[in-house]
Amino acid sequence: MNILIIEDDLALSELYLKFLTHAGHNVELSADGWQGFKEGGTGDYQLIITDLNMPNWDGVTSIKSILELNPNLNFIVVTGYPDSLLANKIKNIPQVKHIITKPLDFKILLNYINEL
Repeated sequence: MNILIIEDDLALSELYLKFLTHAGHNVELSADGWQGFKEGGTGDYQLIITDLNMPNWDGVTSIKSILELNPNLNFIVVTGYPDSLLANKIKNIPQVKHIITKPLDFKILLNYINEL
């Protein structure tokens, strides 16, 4: 599966890259919401995994903007603030398949990816 990671934490991004590549996925990284929008809106991805709290554009803005260009994309949100106002704004978006709380358990993430 072609997966875009939108995450401003470089160390976590590298972990995503190693883990998901090892699991057989093609992974690209974006460091913030704006860059993620530019990549996700035009790229050939089946899944975007995104943080919510990021510089430039937050995850909600990225998700909604990407969906305007590609309404069939699926998202998994990984956040340290699952009860935040931002998280509440995405709970009714059908393309957001899961919201995972940090610290991230990569086995759970992989199970969710395999469900798609």
